[in-house]
Order: sequence, then structure tokens, then C-alpha cells
Amino acid sequence: MYIDTDPEDSGGSGRMLVDPSRLMQLKQGIEEEADRVRRWLFTNGDRLRFIEPPGGDPCSKDTMNLMGQNGSSALDMADAYVARLSVVADKLGESGRTYGQVEDKTTDEFRRGPE
Repeated sequence: MYIDTDPEDSGGSGRMLVDPSRLMQLKQGIEEEADRVRRWLFTNGDRLRFIEPPGGDPCSKDTMNLMGQNGSSALDMADAYVARLSVVADKLGESGRTYGQVEDKTTDEFRRGPE
């Protein structure tokens, strides 16, 4: 696998060159990572958004509110990461179809013929 990124591109997008025979393995790994992160976010998201103040004083409440906002920002970034992983997995699936590693539904139905 080879990853090419353009130093002028601040978005961090790049080009990945993958041996066609490894496309589906890479796609599966990326989907598993997206699922793992998604599960972690589901399990731990509330604990990052809503943090119980250690005391009843205004400073504790304000501080924990601010920390919850920071946690929400981190969760938003993690959601964006999962979305990006999903886009990459989809593109790998498209490449897999192009290289004949995966057949699309129409091709598969055509080859099977009428039932």
C-alpha cells in the first residue's frame, strides 16, 4: 500500500494505492475500525458530555460545564473520523467492484439468471 498526500492540501486528503488483491481486506479492516470507534462513542459519549461537578459551588459547576463542552467537541471530531472512515471504505468497495474483487448486485443477479 502506498499513501500519497499533497503537502499543499490542508484537508489531509490523499491518494492510496493498494494492491487490488488486498482491497477487500483493507476495506474490512477500515469498517471494523469505524465500528470499534462507533461502539466506543456510544458507550462513553455521555460520560464526556455530562460531567458531574465535584462540588455544589458555582466554580465546580462552570468548570464541569466547560469540560463537557470540550468533551462534546472531541466527540464531534470522533464522529467526523468515523464518517471519513466510512467514505474510505465505500471508495475501496467501489475500487473492488472496478477490479472485479466484488460484484455489484445487478451483475450478480444477471449471472444467476431468472429464478
